[in-house]
Amino acid sequence: MGSSDVCDGYAHPLVTHPLEASLSPLFRSYAFVADGCYCYDLYRRHIPVCYSRHPTIHLLPILIMDTQRTYIIGITGGIGSGKSTIAREMATRGYIVYDCDREAKHIIATNSGVQQAIIDLLGPDAFCGTQYNTDFVSKQVFGNPPLLAQLNAIIHPAVKEDILHRQAQMKVPFFFIESAILYESGFDTLCQQVFLIDAPETIRLERTLARDYQSQATEENINKVRARMRVQQQNQSTAMGHKKPIVLVNDGSLSISELADKIYSYLH
Repeated sequence: MGSSDVCDGYAHPLVTHPLEASLSPLFRSYAFVADGCYCYDLYRRHIPVCYSRHPTIHLLPILIMDTQRTYIIGITGGIGSGKSTIAREMATRGYIVYDCDREAKHIIATNSGVQQAIIDLLGPDAFCGTQYNTDFVSKQVFGNPPLLAQLNAIIHPAVKEDILHRQAQMKVPFFFIESAILYESGFDTLCQQVFLIDAPETIRLERTLARDYQSQATEENINKVRARMRVQQQNQSTAMGHKKPIVLVNDGSLSISELADKIYSYLH
């Protein structure tokens, strides 16, 4: 407490506020509003606090970003959670959203190095001419986790490289990436923050049946969806760990716009 700083003409001690440890590493510094006086320090680890003559001081943390950097924000969630719908909403608000699944398909279709590595792994039938033979590939890796892991070890690093290349070209504060397998692929390691979109299983089941099976709730279709949910949940639970997500519940109590507002409020 020996150091001091000057604000409003008075010397005040520099203190480390207890909030410092809990604030997101997304931000390199913090500011505080203390009794109407706005004090901040962008570069020191300690936070200058203006002490008031009044006995009660309300401190409001204000997150200050490094404006020279583009932050990668992950959006993920299980089947039927609504993650893609929320990602599209962020895109309509002017944010850049990278669809990992779509971009992976583009990389497979255009990257000759990736194509050759897949052929070396699975054989020439992996492609029909220049078209990726998804039916053949799916049959090869289904029920063969080691082979699937080898295939992913070809595709996922190429997607990561593309994400980082896009980030380096950005002149915006936030760059969103959407992926159902954000944790399983390791894409979460690129993110400064992750939003996990969730919903009760019954709602997710209903949404998926409507989207993939024209709402035909036959026993076979229901079992297929539930099996996909179980596998996805198991894989995600196993892989999760590097970046703890902020969970947003998309159960219909809030509109998609309101959920997007929550993301906006957190980041800004």
